[in-house]
Amino acid sequence: MQSVLLCLTTLFCLAVTLEWSPYCNGEIEKSLQIKPPISSIETILVTPAFNETLLTKNVEQHVNQTEVPKDKSSGSSKETVLTTIDASLPEIARLTILHHFGADENESWRTLSLDELAKRFSVKKHHQKNAGLFITLIKNGDTRACWGNVVATHKNLVESTIYTTEDALNKDYRYSKIKKSEINLLIPQVTVVKRIVPINSISTMQPLKQGLMVRAGGKGAVLLPGEASDPHYQLVKTKLKAGIPSSQQCQLYRIDADVYR
Repeated sequence: MQSVLLCLTTLFCLAVTLEWSPYCNGEIEKSLQIKPPISSIETILVTPAFNETLLTKNVEQHVNQTEVPKDKSSGSSKETVLTTIDASLPEIARLTILHHFGADENESWRTLSLDELAKRFSVKKHHQKNAGLFITLIKNGDTRACWGNVVATHKNLVESTIYTTEDALNKDYRYSKIKKSEINLLIPQVTVVKRIVPINSISTMQPLKQGLMVRAGGKGAVLLPGEASDPHYQLVKTKLKAGIPSSQQCQLYRIDADVYR
């Protein structure tokens, strides 16, 4: 009898084990694990403070750390990263005029030095060269001021444009001082010197495309392309500008240049 009871007990235990074993082989257990408690999902994924506030702050901190790195040399924890502007040379001259009169559209620019102003502009590949440069400020079709040099005075054309524009506003004694009320009437023209070629005669000159430089007895002057209509008048006007008598012999130089307006 005891043997019969022992056999029945063994068979019952085996049946129970076979019935529940599928829940212990890992497959169903894994499928159950993809359903975590709802409270956990709400805490991790749904909390508004995480999505809107904390995430925004984290992004801002990342941007600040990327764009405003530490300045070890000055001891400051942050260093201002400049955003440069792509601009043509006439546009740079125009912005320099506004800066001269404290009329910058960007108020933060108004206290900048000329060196600091130059750093606000990106130096394009074709502006990286150093060359002679002239700034002509035109008002109602006439020259209001002009200044420049036939040789390079700065390391690139952006700096040359800024400093030469400032000189045109301050140093051209031939004209009255430019006033703030005139700035909207001024059209900047930028002339970049490509080469200066000695010549023996003006017969081949093309004044609308080529400039002329004359020198004699320590005096000299330049007439830029487009400032005269024919070679003879170009020579007469340039010598008059230099203070050289019309009958006096002088050295002649053709100026090849690019003109931007």
